[in-house]
This record gives sequence, structure tokens and C-alpha cells, in this order.
Amino acid sequence: MWRRELETMSIPVCRRAAARLEGKRILLLAGGSPWPATTGGYQRTNLLYRALAEHSTVDTFIVSNHVNPSREERERLYDEYGFVGIVRPTSLHGRRPWRMLTRFVPADRVDFAAHAFCGWTEDYRADPTVAASVGALLRRTHYDLIVSRYLRPLIQAGSMPGIAKIVDVDDFDSEVLELLLPRLKGKWTKRWSLKRRLWTARRTESHLGNICDHCWVTKEPDLPRVGAMSASVLPNIPFVYGKNGYRPVRDDSNRNKSIAFVGSMLHGENIQGVDAFVRDCWPIIRREVPDADFRIYGTGLGEPLRNRWVAYKGVKVVGFVNDLDQVYERAALVVVPLFGGGGTKVKVLEALMKGRTCVVAQPSLRGYESVLHHQESLWTASNHSELIRGCIFLLKRPDIRKRLARAGRERVMRHYTFTRFAHVVGTDVARILDVSAQDF
Repeated sequence: MWRRELETMSIPVCRRAAARLEGKRILLLAGGSPWPATTGGYQRTNLLYRALAEHSTVDTFIVSNHVNPSREERERLYDEYGFVGIVRPTSLHGRRPWRMLTRFVPADRVDFAAHAFCGWTEDYRADPTVAASVGALLRRTHYDLIVSRYLRPLIQAGSMPGIAKIVDVDDFDSEVLELLLPRLKGKWTKRWSLKRRLWTARRTESHLGNICDHCWVTKEPDLPRVGAMSASVLPNIPFVYGKNGYRPVRDDSNRNKSIAFVGSMLHGENIQGVDAFVRDCWPIIRREVPDADFRIYGTGLGEPLRNRWVAYKGVKVVGFVNDLDQVYERAALVVVPLFGGGGTKVKVLEALMKGRTCVVAQPSLRGYESVLHHQESLWTASNHSELIRGCIFLLKRPDIRKRLARAGRERVMRHYTFTRFAHVVGTDVARILDVSAQDF
């Protein structure tokens, strides 16, 4: 059945677009590594590279202070992802005149002082180290297009005239800050600083048309953030390799009472969401369903988090696993209790694709609301009480959770496959390069 789903629900990649891109060379400026694809951001970078590579020759240049590939990882990046180098941006405390203060004051306090005196404009300016490295690469190799994964690498690279540019943004700084602001009631110093940062982020995002030709966003409500420039929706999709990756796991048994959360604890929003769920929701769920358990999967789970969460009966902190199919096969349902953070939560799509329904905090459904609906393919909650009610109801009603899971999988397979993702990428790239050829 799942193979027939792929055949009937996929759409062909635009052949005209592929023909127009033949012989073109693209530089992918990546704010994270396409491999290993261990986080949602890295997975989207991987998907974007693969979509671009279906049509053109693609080189990957990483701009990040957080990526430090091992020798084995570098070899794979060279062999499979056109890796041409990595550069580490200069931190604010490493720039003039602020770096002189680091002799006497810790680096984080220097950064705080710089933001207090100058605002956040320095965070959205060209970085001399990045600009020099990218400039040297452009002098060595002719590129027809630069695609920047995230806004920062494109800005840090500085002026690159004569080359068409596309930026891919799944987490707008302004959105993340807007969601954070209401949590700072009474913290006037932090609110003042955050408002200054928010003003700078909004101003930069609304003027994106001055530095690039097109912008990909992950959801319709983000389009106004980039003003009147050319933009389109390139939704987040489940991360899979090949057709076998779309295979659903086996149906769960009617006796299954296991809830799963999958996500990296390197992201503060995941820690906050799971912490609140364990503290405020889980004891009530466990009281109503005594044989239920809650399993937490993901990277970055240190001992303090483990010890805090396993103190609650029925909570099992598993950590990182290589095979997510085993995670979903063990689960009766997946919970996404995240009321904060920006972007879209692709973990919702991944669970549905694998045949498990979700209980989802309403903000975590942003970008998917037009396709995934409450009590049709999943359960949405606007507060903790509704999260509790959804988990208890679906644990006690396996017939309904299985019906929701089947409907959710059908919708994901219809709307959120790699074929559709690559189609949008190829069509937009071909159009932008045609415009660029006429202009230059």
C-alpha cells in the first residue's frame, strides 16, 4: 500500500526547470551541516542540497561556529555534499573595538555591553572573516546562483554583486522574539533589550529584497515578514532517504499505553516544553491511565535533565536512537507540547508519516493548519488541560487514535513529500536564473 501511495500522491519534478538548469553551478551557503543530519535545521539543509543537486552541480560552504566535522564526516561531506570549506564567523567580542575589553572582562559580558551601547545592528552586518573566505571562493569558481540556508550567512558574506541569490529561512528571528516577549513580564531590562533586537530583526527581514532575489519561507504567515520581494512557501517535510523511508511502522496494539516525545534538547524550547509537560501534565495522565509511560528521545540529554524527569513515575529518558522506526513502533501516540519557538515543527509530520497520531500544542501546528485538523488527523491543544485531555482520551480509545493516524499519514503523503519539495526548489531556481540572465 505504501508504495502505491508514493506513486499516486507524488508529482513529477518540472522537466522544463531541470533542462534550464543543466550546466549551472550553485553555491549553498549553509549555516549548519547537511551531514550528519541530527537536528531539524541540519535535516532541512540536507534536503535543500539534495533538491538543488537534482538539477545542478552544487557546492556546499559552511558558515558556522557550531559545526566541527570529524575526519569521517568531512570525507562524507566531500564525497556526497560537494563540500568546499568551512569558515567560523567572528564573534562580537572578537571585533574592534570590543575585543580589547576581553583582556579584563569575560566575553559574554563584552557582548552584552556591545549590544547595550550599539543595539543589535552588528549582528546583521557583513563579517570580515566570512566575507574574505567567500570572496576568495567566488574568485576561484564561477557560480550562477548562491542559495543561503538561513539569513545570517548571506549577510555575513557581504556584497556579492552580479550573482543571483536565494535565501531559505525557516526560523525568522522576529517570530522567535515575538513569542518570547510575553514571557518577560516584569523583567523590564530584558524586555527593553529584546524590543531593540526585535526592531532590528524586523527591519532587516523587511529589506531582504535589497540583498537577494527570492526568499523561501516555511509557511504562508511568514510571507509578509519579507515585504514585497519575490517569495514562496517551501514547507518543512519529514526527513527520509529513498522510498523505503516513507514506509509506515506496524499498527500499535490496543493495549499500548506509551507516549513518545522526539526532539533535540540542544533547543531551549524543547526543554521548556517537555519540562512543563512532565511537571504539569504527566502526573494527571498517569493517575487516569496508571499503566501509561512517557518516553523521551533525542540528543543533548544531560544528567541534570535525566534525573529531574525520571523522578516522575512512568517517565523514561531514552536519549538518542539511530532507528526512529523503533521509536514510533513502540509508541501509541506522540506528544508535541511546545507552546513557544518559531518555525514549523516537522516532528509532527514525521510521526504522522510513520503512522502515529499526535497530541500537539496549537503553536506547534503553525504552517500545517490548512492540511492537518483537530480530531481529523491529530489532537490540538491550546493549553495544558487540553494536552492532558487529548492524551488520556487517545490512550483509552485505540480505535480513534488509529483512525486519526491513518488520516494523518494520508495527508502527509499527499502534501509533504520530497518530490513536492524538489519541484518547488527546481521551479523557483529556474525562474530566478532566467530573470538574472536578462538583468545581467
